[in-house]
Amino acid sequence: MEVATGHESPAPVESGRVTHSCGAGLGESISIEEGRQRLLDYASPRPLRSWAGPVAGAGEIEASLGIPRSTLSKWQQRKAVVGLLRGERKLAYPLVQFVDGRPLEGVADVLRLAPDARSGWLWLRQAHGALDGHAPLELLKAGRKVDVVKVAQRDFA
Repeated sequence: MEVATGHESPAPVESGRVTHSCGAGLGESISIEEGRQRLLDYASPRPLRSWAGPVAGAGEIEASLGIPRSTLSKWQQRKAVVGLLRGERKLAYPLVQFVDGRPLEGVADVLRLAPDARSGWLWLRQAHGALDGHAPLELLKAGRKVDVVKVAQRDFA
């Protein structure tokens, strides 16, 4: 196999069934200040609704959906519904996870596999290649719980 010199990428060398290649490397080093600035640019704070969708507090859910606060709290503690921190101690609940005053079937299965509620909710809302580009949440609404849980087991294992 040939070794690269400089910054050019060598052409892959065929060797039986495996293709050996060399990448371009890690690139130039940057200062810690530049690294921090790039991280801030990439991971800037965003409002909860911007990534979680419409959310409501326990009082709002009780008033609009008729789910008692005590029931909502029990569901959240049992990981049957997603409760996301809003501030230091208050929870906000994504509204789309409720259907006819109950948790959407399959959400609890995913939450039990996910490392935390935030990761589980982000996973449920994002399009997934293993689910034909659909968000797992869409498929749960369509009754495809088995497909979603199977992919969640693979992803969170």
